[in-house]
Amino acid sequence: MKNVIKSLPCFLAHFIIGVLLTKFFITSLLVLGWISRAMRLQAFKIWYKRSTYGEEKDPKIFLEKHDDLQINTFRSRWFSARKQDNMRTRDRLFGSFLLNLQYGLQSAFNIFVVTLPVCSIWLCMWWAGWEVSFNKSYEESAVSVTSTIASVAVFTLIMVYLPLAQARQAINRNWKLFYDFKILRILAKHVRFRAIILAFLYLVGGIGIMGGTKAIPLFFESTSDINFDINPDGFRQAVEKHYMIVSICFFAGFVLLKKLTARLYAHAVLNAFEAGDLKTNQLTEFEQKILCDTLGYKAKRKQTKSIVTKTLLWSFRNMRILFVRLLLLTTWGAFAFMIFLGQFLNHDWWFWINHPLIHLPFIQTPQF
Repeated sequence: MKNVIKSLPCFLAHFIIGVLLTKFFITSLLVLGWISRAMRLQAFKIWYKRSTYGEEKDPKIFLEKHDDLQINTFRSRWFSARKQDNMRTRDRLFGSFLLNLQYGLQSAFNIFVVTLPVCSIWLCMWWAGWEVSFNKSYEESAVSVTSTIASVAVFTLIMVYLPLAQARQAINRNWKLFYDFKILRILAKHVRFRAIILAFLYLVGGIGIMGGTKAIPLFFESTSDINFDINPDGFRQAVEKHYMIVSICFFAGFVLLKKLTARLYAHAVLNAFEAGDLKTNQLTEFEQKILCDTLGYKAKRKQTKSIVTKTLLWSFRNMRILFVRLLLLTTWGAFAFMIFLGQFLNHDWWFWINHPLIHLPFIQTPQF
């Protein structure tokens, strides 16, 4: 209890800084980099808990004795680095800032590479839809409708891939690993139900963002009993207060989702490795060092089964897999639909190419 009370001021300071950084587009890169650094520890906790060491020692005590693993047991900092021997002044003052910026840029780059083409199509089709409506050229509407439906289907498939890819990049701190399509396909097979839960939580978070930034502001003047023409300063303060509450809730939810994503990846790697689907040479250097060299995990060979057993298991497994895939695709498809629904409430174009839970964690307060 004493340690909790002692660390509370530090936690609140980190939390407040994180909330404020989500208010600006550029500084949201730091938030993305900061949570990317924190995801490594979350993955290790899963691997440690499921190992033979999990019942013996606190993971922080274990990591302090294995500092060569380069896993920070402390809360990731925003700007200054933790003091170490022979550290230069520049690194001491701006070490964490530079790391957050580096990992934030790398993560944002990969996310936009796979999502920006689809989001750009949405933006163009949104513009084309309004043009068709204004000019009454309904004979051309089929083009925008078909393109939109196709792009939603592609976006849904991307979102099935994206969380594990982002976690793989963040935990191993190598942006190239984001594109390990073969490995990520193997990992996805071992966390199907967990992936559905994560997708559902993303959907819930997206609905919350849509309500806080689009639905409620649309009726804010009538629900707050403050008239902008009569009391503009009071109305402005009420809006700023509302968006501050939205930013606080968003930052807490964003951190939770990214940590759950890291845990999903950790379970996927361990399940695939123990099942024999993921070979030792397919693990990254960091994963080999943790799982094999430090925690003592060993790959298991696949057990041979009779033809009858294989046939029955194959039939049951395929039916289950089909159901799970449909449910996962439906959940992410609902997330895409939620983005479209939100745009009918708020027409700002940048919402098409940047969703705070998927891209940069940026919540903008409207200016009056």
